[in-house]
Amino acid sequence: MKTSQFRKLIKTNLAPVLHELGFSGTDHHFVKVDKNHVINTIVIQADKYGGSCVVELGVHFDFLPNPLGELIPANKITVYDCEFRTRIVHELTWFQSNVLRKKKSEAWFRYGDTEDESIAVVQKMKEMIVRQGTMYFAKFNDFPHVITSITTNELSHRTKILDSYGAPLDLRLALLIARTHAFLGNAVDAANFAHWGLENIGNATGLIQDFTEFFD
Repeated sequence: MKTSQFRKLIKTNLAPVLHELGFSGTDHHFVKVDKNHVINTIVIQADKYGGSCVVELGVHFDFLPNPLGELIPANKITVYDCEFRTRIVHELTWFQSNVLRKKKSEAWFRYGDTEDESIAVVQKMKEMIVRQGTMYFAKFNDFPHVITSITTNELSHRTKILDSYGAPLDLRLALLIARTHAFLGNAVDAANFAHWGLENIGNATGLIQDFTEFFD
C-alpha cells in the first residue's frame, strides 16, 4: 500500500480518536496546545522508501523558538520544531524485560498489502499512541516545574529522567532552561544556566551569542 493510501486510513481510523484527546490535524501531523504553554505533537513519519512508518512524539513550549531559532505560532508547531522528542516503541512483557533482558526498540509499522491489513495496523498504532503518548505527555503536565527542577548536575551527567523526556543534549537543554527561567522572570537562575552553558561550550560556538544575551 502507498503512503498516500495509508494516510487516508489514518484520517478515518486514527484522527478521530486524537481529536477526542484535543489534537488537531488530519493524516500525519497532529498538535495540541495546552493553556499552560505546553504544546504536544505527533507525527506519523513515512519511511523514505515507502511501505512503513514510525510514530514520533514531541513537546515544545509556546514561548520558545524552534531549534532553528524560529518562533512559530503554537498551532503550527510540528514534531520537527520540538525540543523534546521520542518515538513509540515496542512494548515488552515482564518476561521479555526482566528475564530475557530485552531492550525496547522503536516500532516501525508496516502498512500491509490489503486494506484490512492496513486498518489492523492503524488500530495497533492507535492503541500504542494513546497508551504511550498519554504517559509521555503527562511528564510535562507540571510545567514549569518539569524544567525548573533540572539541575546543572543533571545536565553534566545526563540522567535517565532526561532521557525519558527525550530532552535535547546538554548545551541546548541548558539554553532551554535559561530561556524558561527568563520567561518566568527568574533572571538570576537564567544567568546561572547561561554561565554553565558558556563554561561547557566546547565546539558549539554558534550558541555563544544565545547564552551571552542573558547578561545584557
